[in-house]
Amino acid sequence: MTKPIRQASAVPMILAATLLMMGVAVSGLGQVPADWRWLALGLMAASTLLYARSPGDETPAWQAHGYFVAQTILFGTLLALAPTGRAQFSLPFFILCSQALMLFPLRTGLVWIGIFGLVTGVDFVLVSGFSTGLIELFPFLSGYFFFGAISYLWAQTDVARRESQRLLTELQAAHAQLQRYAARVEELTIAEERNRIAREIHDTLGHTLTALDIQLELLVRLPSEKTAERQQATERARQLVKQGLADARRAVQALRPVALEVFSLPEAMAELVEEFKRTTAIESAWEVEGRAAALPPRLALPLYRAAQESLTNIQRHAATTPRVALRLCYEPERVRLRVQNAPPVSPAAGASRAGSGYGLRGLRERVEALGGTFHAGADDSGGFAVEMTLPL
Repeated sequence: MTKPIRQASAVPMILAATLLMMGVAVSGLGQVPADWRWLALGLMAASTLLYARSPGDETPAWQAHGYFVAQTILFGTLLALAPTGRAQFSLPFFILCSQALMLFPLRTGLVWIGIFGLVTGVDFVLVSGFSTGLIELFPFLSGYFFFGAISYLWAQTDVARRESQRLLTELQAAHAQLQRYAARVEELTIAEERNRIAREIHDTLGHTLTALDIQLELLVRLPSEKTAERQQATERARQLVKQGLADARRAVQALRPVALEVFSLPEAMAELVEEFKRTTAIESAWEVEGRAAALPPRLALPLYRAAQESLTNIQRHAATTPRVALRLCYEPERVRLRVQNAPPVSPAAGASRAGSGYGLRGLRERVEALGGTFHAGADDSGGFAVEMTLPL
C-alpha cells in the first residue's frame, strides 16, 4: 500500500524553481564548454519540467522518490559538465532540500539531504582535491540542512494551522447541532408539559364538571316536595363546585411557569411558596444562597417544576407536616434546589410519601437528560427531601 506524501502548496515552490533555473542558465551556461551548452540547457529545461510535476498530497511514495532520483541525476550531470560552475549548479539542490522535508517524514527527508550533499561533495572533491573540496562543500552542505529545516518548520506550521481550522469547523458544526438539539428538547419538553396538563384537567376538572352537571340535572327533575333529596343533591353539587375550584387552582398553578417569562426564578419560586402557605397554612421557609444569575428556560423550568411538584405532593400526602423548607443554591458550576419537609405529626401521613409518582419520575428523566442529578426520598430526620442539581 502506498503512503500519501505530505506537501504544502507547490505553486510557490515551482515559481521559485523556475526563477532559480533561469538565473542558473544566465550565470552558469558561460561556465559550460561550448560543445556541451545545448546539453546543459536541455538538462535545465528537463529539470524545470520535473518541478512543474512536483509530487502532491496523493502522490505514491515510489513516484516521489523517483522524482528526486531524476532531479539528482540531472543536477549531478550539470555539475560534471561545468567544473568551474559548481557554485551556480549547486543552487538547485537547495530547492530539492526544501521539497524533501516538506514531502517526506523528517528522517526520510534528512536521508535525501545527505544524498544531495554526497553528490555535491563528490564533484567538489574530484575537481578541487579532497581537503579543498571538503572545505568548499561545507557552506553548501550547511545551507542544504538550513533550507530543509526552515521548510520543515514551515510545513509543520501550515499543517497545524489547517488541522486547527478543520477542528474549528467541526466544533462550530457540533455546536450548531447541539443548539438545534437543545431547541428541540425544549420544544418537546413544552409539548410534553402541555399534554400532561391537558390530561390532568381532563381527568380531574372534566370529571368534576361532568358530575356537577349530573347533580344539577337531578335537581331540575326532582319534584319540589322531595326536600331531602333536593337538599342532598344541592350539597353534593356544592362539594363538586369546591372540588372543581381546587382542581382549577391546581391547573393554574401547573401553568404558573408563564411567570418565568416576567420574573426571575427566585421571584417565581417565592410567589409559589407564598401561595402554598396561604393554601395550606403550613409553615414554609424560602431561602436563596449564592449570587442569583439568569438561567435559560431549559434549566429554570425543571427547577420550578421540582419545587411545584414537591409542594403539591406535600399538600396531597403530608398535610400534617409542621413545616417545609425550600433552598435554591447558586454555585460557580451548578445550581441546586432542595425541598425538605419535617416528619409528619401523624405516622400514617408519612406512609404515602413514597415520592415515586409520575411527576417525580418525569422530573428525574428531564434532569438526567440535562446532565444533572435528582434525588427524592426520606432523609435522616424522618422527613422527606427532594434535591435537584443542574450543571450551568
